[in-house]
Amino acid sequence: MRKKTFITVFFVAISFGLCQPLYPFEKTYTHPALSKEAVGISQVDNYLRNQLGLKEGLSTELQLDTALWPVPDLIERGMDPQLNTRSILEWVKEGSKLEDAKLYQARSRHHFHAPIANPGVTPPNPNAGLDNKTDHNDWWGVPTMGSDFDLTGESALHWAIEGTSDKEPTTNYNTWEYARQYFYKALTEGAQDIREHYLGLTFVTVGHLLHLIEDMGVPAHTRNDFLFAHYQPPLGFGNPLESWVEEKVIDNGGQSPWSGSGPVVFDKLAKYLDADAYVGNYLGDGQWPPEDFWGLAECTNYQFLSLSIVFGCSGVKNKSCRDFQKGYYL
Repeated sequence: MRKKTFITVFFVAISFGLCQPLYPFEKTYTHPALSKEAVGISQVDNYLRNQLGLKEGLSTELQLDTALWPVPDLIERGMDPQLNTRSILEWVKEGSKLEDAKLYQARSRHHFHAPIANPGVTPPNPNAGLDNKTDHNDWWGVPTMGSDFDLTGESALHWAIEGTSDKEPTTNYNTWEYARQYFYKALTEGAQDIREHYLGLTFVTVGHLLHLIEDMGVPAHTRNDFLFAHYQPPLGFGNPLESWVEEKVIDNGGQSPWSGSGPVVFDKLAKYLDADAYVGNYLGDGQWPPEDFWGLAECTNYQFLSLSIVFGCSGVKNKSCRDFQKGYYL
């Protein structure tokens, strides 16, 4: 029963990802700020206080055992092992930051989901069967990674739920299923310190999942546009919208300056990313996407373009599209 209640509470928290207006998210401060906002307007604090007996709610401090897996993986990705005691809210923020940590580990290749260009879309469409990849197949790569950096990866939806891939990293220990397992251990383990450890891991993983949902508000992430979603070359090309949002968060003291008009609640985690409702058709003049039952990736993919995936750029990039990467207009 507690497990079921947690699932409901978690859905309320992540539903912030579908609130209007939509903004693109990235960088160091933005994801933690949005995750804090999401948890803050949810019922998580109330649940912690009244159902779990944690009178401090989101301010309750939890200690992670740095020797227990997967904490070594979190440390490898940038978590400070000296800061292994934090509040529940801070663990959520840390998880949302660590999902993007250390580009060379390439978790970012699993942060894309084009709702009409991924395997299993229903009904079938001309893009069905494509994996989650950009069309920059001849891109020279990030200098520190070498010229053979592979831009392909798993769909963010698959990464959030299944957490497996044949591309590094091959295993995600911060999936929805792992969150459920960690929470179960937090309720059933005998030793208090072990229960505390797993409750902390639960909310670290909530932060990771919030990050993936938040990415679905970025046009480049829903159009498989890796180059202009994650990499900003020295000449200044990249994703200016994400930079703009980061600046706004910094100017606001690291806090999100935006709040939604209200949550959209789904019965499954997958639907927050892709409710499998949009099939790629144009809705017609004067019709707005039905946000109440579309996933965030569907809303973003339908309403926005990204710098590389624009009109006339489909399939393998032609010369004019490659010229656009160099700063020329089509």
